[in-house]
Amino acid sequence: MAIINEERGVIYVGHIPLGIFEPQLRKYFSQFGPITRLKLCRSKRDGHSKGYAFIEFDCKDIAAIAAETMNNYILFKRTLKCHVVEPSKVHPKLFSRTQKTFKYLPRYKMMINRRNTCTNYLSLVSRRQKKINTLMNKLKELNIPYEVELVN
Repeated sequence: MAIINEERGVIYVGHIPLGIFEPQLRKYFSQFGPITRLKLCRSKRDGHSKGYAFIEFDCKDIAAIAAETMNNYILFKRTLKCHVVEPSKVHPKLFSRTQKTFKYLPRYKMMINRRNTCTNYLSLVSRRQKKINTLMNKLKELNIPYEVELVN
């Protein structure tokens, strides 16, 4: 479990535009001072950015200057929102798993393949045949001459 140093400052950066990732954030915010840790929050499902990040600086003063300077800064038609996070509100595991890269799983393909099994196909065919048979019986009751040939 990571211990947050009281001398370090953490800022929240919100409304981050698409296309801005960890390297770009690190390069841009390093102009204010040395960055110790950075976390761009991502979706667990697809790994895309959620649009906000947390950046930890060596000193609280540097973090305050960076947050004040970058608050309401317009970047790619998006207005960045920045503020300093109080040390009491910084969760100890906030910067955990920041070095781990996202592994994409083709969940959509897995879901389709799970549904396209032989038993599901046979049950689908039997349901459709029953539906056609009931429609044919209704047409016979109404004396409508219509026939459908079932194809296997």
